[in-house]
Amino acid sequence: MTLYFHIIVIFLVKKDFFTVCYADFVPGLYLCVFYFIILCTYFKKTENSSIKTIVRYLIFFSMTIKSAIGFLSLFIVLQACESKFAELPQGNQAAEATFTSVIDDRVMSRAVNASWEANDVIGLFMLDNADKKVLKANAAYVTARGDGNFVGKAGNAVYYPEDGTAVDFIAYYPYDEQVTDHTQYVLDVTDQSRQQDIDLMAAVNLTGRTATSPTGNLQFRHLLAKLVLNLSSADGSSLTGIKATVQPLISKATIDLSKESDNIRWDVEEKEKEKAVSMCVNKECTQADAVLIPQSFEGKLKITLSVNGKDKEIETNIAGNIEAGARYTLNLRISNTGGNTTVDPEAPKYAKWFETPVITKADLERSDLKYITHYMRNGWTDKNGSTSRNFSLFYSQKLKFAYWVAYPLYAKCMGKQDRTNAWRYDDMIDKSWQVNLKSGFGDGYDKGHQLPSGDRTCDEPTNEDTFFFTNVTPQISSMNQDIWVRLEDRVRDWSKATDTLFVVTGAVPPKSNIQYKKGMAIPQYYFKALARRISGTYHTIAFAIDNSASVAKGNYMDYAISVSDLEKNTGFEFFPGLDESTKSQLDLSKWQ
Repeated sequence: MTLYFHIIVIFLVKKDFFTVCYADFVPGLYLCVFYFIILCTYFKKTENSSIKTIVRYLIFFSMTIKSAIGFLSLFIVLQACESKFAELPQGNQAAEATFTSVIDDRVMSRAVNASWEANDVIGLFMLDNADKKVLKANAAYVTARGDGNFVGKAGNAVYYPEDGTAVDFIAYYPYDEQVTDHTQYVLDVTDQSRQQDIDLMAAVNLTGRTATSPTGNLQFRHLLAKLVLNLSSADGSSLTGIKATVQPLISKATIDLSKESDNIRWDVEEKEKEKAVSMCVNKECTQADAVLIPQSFEGKLKITLSVNGKDKEIETNIAGNIEAGARYTLNLRISNTGGNTTVDPEAPKYAKWFETPVITKADLERSDLKYITHYMRNGWTDKNGSTSRNFSLFYSQKLKFAYWVAYPLYAKCMGKQDRTNAWRYDDMIDKSWQVNLKSGFGDGYDKGHQLPSGDRTCDEPTNEDTFFFTNVTPQISSMNQDIWVRLEDRVRDWSKATDTLFVVTGAVPPKSNIQYKKGMAIPQYYFKALARRISGTYHTIAFAIDNSASVAKGNYMDYAISVSDLEKNTGFEFFPGLDESTKSQLDLSKWQ
């Protein structure tokens, strides 16, 4: 009977339950049954009494094992069934709402840092789609791994209505457990010391959702504005202790998180209590920033800089109003010569892109400096339909070379075009400013490209333009043909890991006793500044290598420095669209 019982269990227990816990016992059970049948058959056929006695004991032993396995397996099966039934949903269990996210159409990014961080928390409201009644208020949702995927914290999960009612979701960041009304979010930006606590974002794009809707993607947008000052010393004087203050503005307001526009209001009293906003200055005193409430004002926005006890008011080009979601970046060069504070702001208008270093108003007004851009001659256009840029350069009449050449590097630029050697004058700069280099420098110097010919091999015209005399300098031959060319090759390799690698290559003359070859100054050292975005996060690195034969066999990674350090050495402001924290990092693991 025990054998029949096992057979019934095997066939009647549902497969998904049985395979979980019972299948492990089946081989042993079958073996015992098989052994039992053989022993019984042999017992009937043999006439030897001694053998029959032995077989009798073996039969008893096999039946004992078979029964033990049977009871044990039955117990396990029943336990498995109980466990499985406990896991099954009882009735119409509601589905939990979970979300992915983007911010300002940039995956997993935010203003204060480059990406979401582990355990960042957002607040979530669920409303009835029809009458806008709040069904769940201010639930805390967390991205445990910082990947932008949000789920409800313990006790905070939001579930879709079981009756299929369509709902809307409103999410905001940063989370505040005191918020009870999504239409009455009170904001105060007076204290700028922790901007991550006031840089408000909201997502209202998920409407009419039900349990059958796909996972919702919360599209966060910035409700406030960001003002950034990039600060540098024009005369080498220290900026330690510098303070920056924005003119009196409204710093307290009430925000309706459910609206995409016309969502900020303040009392008349608050308008009358406008306060100056003290900007947050980083410890290196190279950047000041502030999060501002969108509003209108008269005239142009003014900022006051305080250096060494002296104040200097600056009138910016921000006129009339501060717009929600806008980022305003101002680049200022500050001098304290003679005890007076002077400021050289960025030039108001010039063609610039992500890779273009800052050019100040004073720089553009100098008669011995020239900023030009060469565009692609192959018909390429950018996403706006304008002719694509090839490269830009900042040229010195005195030195007869470019301080820097800035350009984007991407896969389309590199093809199978051979080196054209189309050496010629740059038609955008007067010939009297240039050196005729068709015959080269000689005496151990190469015509060293700043934008390498190898970075522009997509077609003949594009490669030809790298052979302008304005794109070269007298570079020590062994240095150019060894460590420098190895670095150029590596830069091309790095470009393959991103859609665009932004590059600035430059030459720096000695501070004194400048030597010349054929009328062109001989650089003391060369530099490269690089920036690329991987998985939504920008990474930067820079190199500064002497124009010397002694470094030719060296490892270029030994000359890696941060972009911030390169800025201090050269006086140029690179990648002004990036935060100081990004430019000051030097993570070599990102550049292997």
